[in-house]
Order: sequence, then C-alpha cells, then structure tokens
Amino acid sequence: MNDIDIEITDSSGRTAKTTSKKMQAVAKQLRMDGEGFTPIRTNFDQSRINEKFKGQTKSIIKSTQMRDLAERVMEERGIDIGPASVGCLLIYPNISKKRAARITKENEVSQFFSGFDYLIQISGELWDMLDGDTKEFMLYHLLMQVYSRYKPKEGYWKFNIRKPDFTDFYRINDKHGNTWYKTIQATVSSLYDLDPQSESQVRV
Repeated sequence: MNDIDIEITDSSGRTAKTTSKKMQAVAKQLRMDGEGFTPIRTNFDQSRINEKFKGQTKSIIKSTQMRDLAERVMEERGIDIGPASVGCLLIYPNISKKRAARITKENEVSQFFSGFDYLIQISGELWDMLDGDTKEFMLYHLLMQVYSRYKPKEGYWKFNIRKPDFTDFYRINDKHGNTWYKTIQATVSSLYDLDPQSESQVRV
C-alpha cells in the first residue's frame, strides 16, 4: 500500500497533517492500549470507553486514585513536566504478566485526538493489590521518565522519554531502597503463580 498524505479536522476545527501509514500505526496502538485516555486535569465520558471495548478481553478504565496520587507525587517530589499533559489508565487484568506498568509518549496523531503528551498505564489487578507507598514509588519512577524541555531557538517544547538508567532514577534507591520494586514483582508473582525466574523479569 502506498503512503498517502492525509489532513484531519476534528469537531473543534483543529487540523493536523499525517500519512496513511501513520494512521495505521496509531490504529494498531489504540487497539493494543485503548483509547480511554484519562488526563490528570480533564474529565471524559467513561461510558464511551465501556462501549468501545465491550466484549474485548482487556478492560481499560480511568482511575481517580491514580490521577490524584500522580498530582501529589509531582508536587511533593518537585517533578516539573512543563506544559506536558499526562493520561492515566488502569488495564485489567494486566498489560501483560511481566509488565506491571509503563509510560509512553504519544505521537503527533494520537496526541492530536487524545490531547495528551504522555500516557501512564498500570496493570489493574496489580494496582488493586498494592499498598499506598508502593503505588507512590511506582508513579514516582514513571513520572521521572517524562522529559520536557523548551527549545528557545525553535520556539517550542520538546517531549521525550528518559530511560530508566538515567542518573536521577537513583534518587529512589538511595533514599528509599528498592523494596517497592521487589513488592511489585512479588505481588505479580503471587497473582499469576510465576516461577522465580519469571518473577525477576517483571518490569515497570
């Protein structure tokens, strides 16, 4: 299939340019991750999400608890994400048995429709089992991967994802240890009866 230039206009009159191949990639991502983006600062219609994913094996829902906790973590830990917006989702039963959580940067097309620059996804069954401190450290770890910087010469903000080996990530281990991470791995192992090797492969 040839790549075709496409111009998209939404209900508010905004337009964006993309290509047919990019649209296919976004559609595939939305089928995998769900289109139910929950912003930290915006409300949305949960019933539309329930209808969209009716009959599918994974449920994708917003979490007021996660949203509120993410806001508190950013305020208390001094995490500055600039003008970036972050969506919060719980995936039930899980993202996968070895993937506890992840944060992704939206591409230009999905950001155009969702309104968010980053998307936090956490396995729902795991989230329901975790204590408050572990949830906080997990969100702290994820939010530190947000890297937004202003480019004065170009006159716009650039959004990227920091890799987990970035120096600042040692702040959590230096101050709080890695018990929170081991708790996540042990909880996932208990939920899905993982062997020790598989438990050690559980990632955030």
